Amino acid sequence: MAKAADMSHFIRQRDGRDHMEAAVGGIHCAGCLGRIEKGVQALPGVTSARVNFTQKRLSVEWASGSADPGAVLGKLEQLGYRGQAFAPDVVETDDKARAELLARSLAVAAFAMMNVLLLSISVWAGGMSNETRNLFHAISAVIAIPAVAYAGRPFFTSAAKVLRHGGLNMDVPISVGVLLATGLSIFETLRHAREVYFDSVLMLLMFLLAGRVLDHAMRRKMRSEAVNLAALRALSAERIDDQGQITTVPVDILRPGDDILVQPGNRIPADGVVTHGQSSIDASLVTGETAPQAASVGESVYAGTLNGDGQLTVKVRAAVGDSLLDEIEKLIAAAETARSGYRHIADRAAARALCARVRLAGASCDVTPF
Repeated sequence: MAKAADMSHFIRQRDGRDHMEAAVGGIHCAGCLGRIEKGVQALPGVTSARVNFTQKRLSVEWASGSADPGAVLGKLEQLGYRGQAFAPDVVETDDKARAELLARSLAVAAFAMMNVLLLSISVWAGGMSNETRNLFHAISAVIAIPAVAYAGRPFFTSAAKVLRHGGLNMDVPISVGVLLATGLSIFETLRHAREVYFDSVLMLLMFLLAGRVLDHAMRRKMRSEAVNLAALRALSAERIDDQGQITTVPVDILRPGDDILVQPGNRIPADGVVTHGQSSIDASLVTGETAPQAASVGESVYAGTLNGDGQLTVKVRAAVGDSLLDEIEKLIAAAETARSGYRHIADRAAARALCARVRLAGASCDVTPF
């Protein structure tokens, strides 16, 4: 109970419901999103639970008065994820650490793969004695085993965490495949067989990690764009009432039909139509043009655009949540939840490379992307 009371200031009222956001660490794939949303949604009183994959953020809504942040964070811990009431620095630190881990793992996998592949090409060429072939296999094992252990950590740790809590995600079959192929290669090396698969394992890891690195970089860029959009929002507006009095109010309470005054140099707080005044508007957010555009009576203006040197009176046309800026943010959020094309290409390339190696060994294989 004390924990929930301590976090009560994180709860906001929205449309008669309690709303809270939590930063969640350890999210790696779409399977994580489903586990978290389903688990939190099952809590008493929860009416909505949505996870933003790129921002690593969980949004939860309860029936008014029934909010229990402690139960949400406890559920996240039970599912195997680190969660706390939203704090931007937590997400950024976790994100940076994961980017560094993926980059180091990719470098190790690529370096080991190139060295093992040189040895494998010599074996494939034939014409060497059994002793030399066995030596090359042993050297490959010495290089590959520590490389797989290090480069596979992003997949192994994620798979182990979700398995401990009785779930599955995309990293589980990847880890199983990598470990089985590595184990089989060690066994074949010890029995001096003709074929081992260290090169295929490292190539698989390299392609998968390349996809993860590119996917992560894309999502960080999109998150940065989303943060920049949020920075363009005005927090307050000068509303003109029926008696002509001007009152500074939060943007959230503006409604269509309200008249607002926009001072020179301020951002326009809501979509609307100019009813009085003349100015120049920096509408690069909407048009992409950096040159200011003239705005006079009857012209449409949009939330987030910057008023120039004139004072404007604007009649609100779209409330917060329905503005053009909100639509742009929704499009970015939709793109964030989609699977990266980079990862899709890398996964298919890894599957094809592994199948090519299996066929070379005389077995059949069908390409099935993860």
